[in-house]
Amino acid sequence: MRRVLAIGFAIWVAAGCAAGDRAAVPVAAAVPEATAAAAPVAEPTTVPSNEQRSTFRQGPDAQQTSASLLATAATGPGAKAEPLFLFPRVAVQPARYVTVPMPNRQVTASELTTLAPTVADWSVVFARGLDGVRHPVQGVDSAMALRALTAENRVARVFERWAAYTYQEVVPRTFVVTGSHVTGGLARAWGTMAYVDADIDLIDRGATDVPIHVTLRLRPMGFSYTVIDLFDRTVSGWLIGNEPRYSAIDLETELPAAASQYLSSESFSPGHDPYSGVIPETPFGKTRNDAILALGGLKAAGTLVDRYFEKVTATIDRFEPAWFGGDGVVTVHLAGTLVERSVTETQRIAFVQPLKFFRTPEGFWTPVDALEADGSWDSGGDLALGDVAKPHG
Repeated sequence: MRRVLAIGFAIWVAAGCAAGDRAAVPVAAAVPEATAAAAPVAEPTTVPSNEQRSTFRQGPDAQQTSASLLATAATGPGAKAEPLFLFPRVAVQPARYVTVPMPNRQVTASELTTLAPTVADWSVVFARGLDGVRHPVQGVDSAMALRALTAENRVARVFERWAAYTYQEVVPRTFVVTGSHVTGGLARAWGTMAYVDADIDLIDRGATDVPIHVTLRLRPMGFSYTVIDLFDRTVSGWLIGNEPRYSAIDLETELPAAASQYLSSESFSPGHDPYSGVIPETPFGKTRNDAILALGGLKAAGTLVDRYFEKVTATIDRFEPAWFGGDGVVTVHLAGTLVERSVTETQRIAFVQPLKFFRTPEGFWTPVDALEADGSWDSGGDLALGDVAKPHG
């Protein structure tokens, strides 16, 4: 049975029975089996003992909870108003987790040839950014514009110092690109570029030209790039380096919002529709969307009156980084109580739900899989990371 919700709709309603008749039919039967929800899992997933555990320091802010949106609505004539938890609060339970890097590969020569024109175009934008800092326009934060081209403050400060240095000349100096060459790069497991290394030649043009040769590490961002490192020729090494740019505190403080949003998309309250996020067109996304629509049908029919989550905790079990930049797959498990209310009764059901999220280097999380009671994952092994990651570069 394929299920993609935190837990199945569990309230029973009478079906064709007289008042007082104990015979009942589960509402879940009205949901197609292909989209039925997940049954409660007895215990959280355990961390394998034979794999290397994360040694990242646990952060003091790991208990931060996501914001909750509260509303008040009456459930019927004369009914007492009660709070509606559209986004459940989620508390993280810090724990050591398994870190298993994904395989990656060096960029091929043909891929470098394909990337070369886009890097050349970007280098012109980069030179204009330097000029903008040197010759600021009123009302434009040129330094901020230049920093938008970089992902690391230390690198941005170097660029700002280049641009800040001026000569006492009548004609304003400008930066001119004289050439660029892509020298290497790294590709993620699903094929997209994690970064490319490029040599860029500039001239600080004026009465006396000053040549500048710089090697930058660029991360693709849609049709553009952002600088993630700068090669320091004096020490023959990268300014930032290849140490992981993520830690436990990063993941733990991002998790509550991601988990809350996931549960909110399958929560229903009187007078309010569930959170309407973008669900990727992936095997898991399509199945989950169908299941949520089926629940919506139950609410529209009046069978389901209220559905929300409370006392939710989240724990990270595993992180599979695609490279040191920080994007990858995070496996977590959520635990808490599902509250479901029909016109006749209210039930509280304890649940544990293992999930997988894709995380970007900026800390955005997208759900990509859910574990079933029989031990199978809803995606069938196809996380479609290439499609999920595409909007993020």
